[in-house]
Amino acid sequence: MNTIDEILQELINGSGSQAAFIGSGDGMAMASVNTKDEDRMAAMTATLMSMGQKFISDLELGGVEQIYIKTGKNFMLFKEVKENVVLGIVSGESTKLGMLLYHLDNTVKKLNEVL
Repeated sequence: MNTIDEILQELINGSGSQAAFIGSGDGMAMASVNTKDEDRMAAMTATLMSMGQKFISDLELGGVEQIYIKTGKNFMLFKEVKENVVLGIVSGESTKLGMLLYHLDNTVKKLNEVL
């Protein structure tokens, strides 16, 4: 069986991303690979997901499955693994979004087996 860190490392290697992390819905870091400040990343991710859920709920559009943020040279994706568990990934502009989403979905399946 793979550990959570091994699963995150596989995601980074397979997608060509820079960093990956898992945080709880209340902002606590659970695991990370190549992140500079996993506690801060987890806290900000929880805030983003909470804001997204509130916004979508107010519009009556269902639930948030993922959030995408693009910067000048990078982007971040956040995807709910299961209730109160979020996977985040940081990638560069050369990363193919379609391949990243494919790897992200596979990683969520693997994480659900070990969490």
